[in-house]
Amino acid sequence: MPHIRVLEPHEYEVAVALFLRSLHHKPLGDEHREFVRLSTQDGRQLGAFEGGELIGTAYSFGSALAVPGGAAVPMAAVTRVGVRADHTRRGALTALMRGQLARCRDLGGADRDPACQ
Repeated sequence: MPHIRVLEPHEYEVAVALFLRSLHHKPLGDEHREFVRLSTQDGRQLGAFEGGELIGTAYSFGSALAVPGGAAVPMAAVTRVGVRADHTRRGALTALMRGQLARCRDLGGADRDPACQ
């Protein structure tokens, strides 16, 4: 099972590149580096690692979910999820999703954890 941890800001570009490769997209050009920096909030990008190498990634951003009665509750909107093609079907995605859910639970829910808002 891979090791899951929150990525550091210097790892964001690598994570987005991995995500794009997992969708068979070409790499980001230099003109998109600023977008990655501005669109990634600290503490919200998770990485899956095997042998110290990034093999998967998942990101969440804060949003709200309308519920019956008209209330809105905070939630984590999950995006930028990808696993390297040579590591699929080995539990990396499951570990990433469990890591996000555990992080929300352990820190008191979506309204308290920056990774779940």
